[in-house]
This record gives sequence, structure tokens and C-alpha cells, in this order.
Amino acid sequence: MLIKTKLSPGHLYPQLTQFPGNYHDFLAAFRGGQTVDRNNYLTTADTPQTHMYKTALTSGHLTTQGNPIQGESLVDIFLTDEGADSIFLPRDRKFCELAVELAKKSVHENDGELHPYVGAVVVNDGQIISTGFRGETGEGRHAELYRVSIGGYERLLLREFAQALESGATKAKIRSKRLTELKSD
Repeated sequence: MLIKTKLSPGHLYPQLTQFPGNYHDFLAAFRGGQTVDRNNYLTTADTPQTHMYKTALTSGHLTTQGNPIQGESLVDIFLTDEGADSIFLPRDRKFCELAVELAKKSVHENDGELHPYVGAVVVNDGQIISTGFRGETGEGRHAELYRVSIGGYERLLLREFAQALESGATKAKIRSKRLTELKSD
């Protein structure tokens, strides 16, 4: 929470070390802004929160502004739009957990090669369109390509998706590309 008036004696301003220890939850804590004590924990301490704070500033996920309270060493920290885009929403976590459960059902090709466990959940505007797992059809198809195909998006350029994976694009970049942005044949 943003603090706009001086706290009474004996009360401490929020410390950076009081914020969550994993990056996504850390970023989420700054939605709407947070006033934090501008002490050595912000830039020089060897704590997970200090390292995340520096990373978030460098990556553009957080931004700072001076706090208006005179005579106090405080900083107001805000989540940027880019930072907000990088945070999983609770529903995203639910979809990811479902994909992990589906991956546990994966059926591998009988070719002597090692194959990953893959679960796929196709989501559009928060609604599950289709789900699947590797080898579900017994044809050795990749779960993500097969699911997009039978999910009503047969005309999507699946090559674009496959090429993005082959070129080393991160799953986050692929995830951010909406199905509606793909061109039809």
C-alpha cells in the first residue's frame, strides 16, 4: 500500500525483506504501488528480495518514484504494464497445473528414443478450448499441435508455432501470441 502520511513513532515502514521470496509473487505485491523503507535492503543487502528488486527494475517490471513524506527515507515502487504481463494470474496457474496432470498421461512412441511428457491446454480468453497429452491418439502426435488442430482452429498456421519452437522461442513468447493473431491459410 502507498503511504502518504508519516507513521507515528515506534511504527516501522514496510521493509523489502517482508515481500514474497518468489519472483511472480514478489511482482504481484507491487500492484497498485507499495511504499518501502529506502534502506540498505533495497540495493546492497544479499537477500532474495534485493536481487529480485534489482532484476525487476532492470527488466522494466518495476518502476520507482520518490515518496512525498518529508524527512523520511522512503520510495514508492510500482508494477509496470510489462511486469503485470509477466505475472501468472490464478487462472493461468490452474491451466498450467492441468497441463502437468495431462502430461503425466503421455504415451511415448515405441522407437527406443527418449520422449518428453507433454500436456496441452488450449485457452482463449480464459476458456479452455481443448486439452490433450502426447500420444493420446496413439499416432505419436505432439499434444500441442493435435489439440490446436481439433480445437476448431484447423486453419491456423501450425507451421508458425512449430517454427517458433524450433527457433528457440521461449514458451512465454509463444504463450503471448494469441490464437486470433495467427493468419489462416
